[in-house]
Amino acid sequence: MEIKRIFPNLYPVKKRYFSFLGLFTFLNEWVPIDFYLKEGVHLRIHVKKLKPGFVLAEDVYSLSPKPIAKKGTVINEEHIEFFRAFLIKEVQVRTSTTTGVKEAKEDISTDQPQKNEADVQKTESSSKTAFEEIFVHSVEQLQKYFLSWQSGASVDIYKIRTLLLPVLKAGFDQPSKIMETYTTCDAKNYICHHSVSVSLLSALIAKKMGFLTGEVNQIALAGLLSDCGMAKITPAILTKKEALTEKEFLEVREHPIHSYKLLKDLPALTEGAKVAVLQHHERFDGSGYPLGIKGVQIHPFAKIISFADAYQAMISPRPYRNGQSPFHVLDQIEKDQFGKFDLSVVQAFKKIFIKDMVGRTVKLSNGAYGKIVFINEKLVTKPMVQAEDSDQIISLEKSKDLSIIKVF
Repeated sequence: MEIKRIFPNLYPVKKRYFSFLGLFTFLNEWVPIDFYLKEGVHLRIHVKKLKPGFVLAEDVYSLSPKPIAKKGTVINEEHIEFFRAFLIKEVQVRTSTTTGVKEAKEDISTDQPQKNEADVQKTESSSKTAFEEIFVHSVEQLQKYFLSWQSGASVDIYKIRTLLLPVLKAGFDQPSKIMETYTTCDAKNYICHHSVSVSLLSALIAKKMGFLTGEVNQIALAGLLSDCGMAKITPAILTKKEALTEKEFLEVREHPIHSYKLLKDLPALTEGAKVAVLQHHERFDGSGYPLGIKGVQIHPFAKIISFADAYQAMISPRPYRNGQSPFHVLDQIEKDQFGKFDLSVVQAFKKIFIKDMVGRTVKLSNGAYGKIVFINEKLVTKPMVQAEDSDQIISLEKSKDLSIIKVF
């Protein structure tokens, strides 16, 4: 390794790629990194070192005789996540862009320090995306409308549609951002933040379930307005940090009825959307409120919104508690709340969840960090995680003492 200390810009490569150069007698299998990454040169590189812009120099196979990625494919972030999910360690590539060369050179020649939670959060929040800006604007606008409803104003459905459509489009363009909205939730503006989040997640699930575009839009509107009746609840209750009294809790349980009354005469909302607002706290087993209905008595729109509402409420911070890990919440829904939600809705959400979570960085209950590389559809809350500081693959199904406490 002495040559590495003297010539830090050299990097080891396999002799068969460069034997024609006649450099190995002198360099003992070390070549300049600039040439190693020269455009058109083939090299085998670890998936961790892949950068968008590289081109596959050979087919990539997993367990099947059919390649999961073909020679000539220009690699993007989705391909990299895909390779990780299939536990592919190395691929043969050739560089195709100057940017790719520069990024790979920096990545290979620099020792990477171990991350901590602050580093991960700083990286994730370094710049706001277009979605995030639209989302924040939507929450702020809804907050203004909510204050007006508290003062007795009626709901202007056309203003609500104008608020919703841009953030809905941005969310469909970047579904992963819909799954992240809870990370920016502030307990002080919880109701409006929650309403926009429920709207987007409900629409995403409805789309996954094959609802028509018009129906998806109505579900999104119903999700957004499901808590508008909270404007009729005593304001002090909405911001109370302590547990609610029985009387206060009973008052809060009336909000679906208040919401329905605010919306029942609006022609731009379908009857299905209005009924969904009234029923968004009903449960499939009949344990919900305000009507206590169950099963087929609950409107299909309401079945979606009730799940999205419960999920978002559990993962988001509240005035009286911190938010919970998405994996912990889904585990609770599968165990403690089994039978309360329509199975087809839960299954559609799981498909969205799996696609979103594979490739994400997570923090485990032992303090270690890693990336999710595989999720079994039958055991969604116990994924396989690759430890950040090694190539070790940790199966949370087998490591029952470990759990995911934070997702980045």
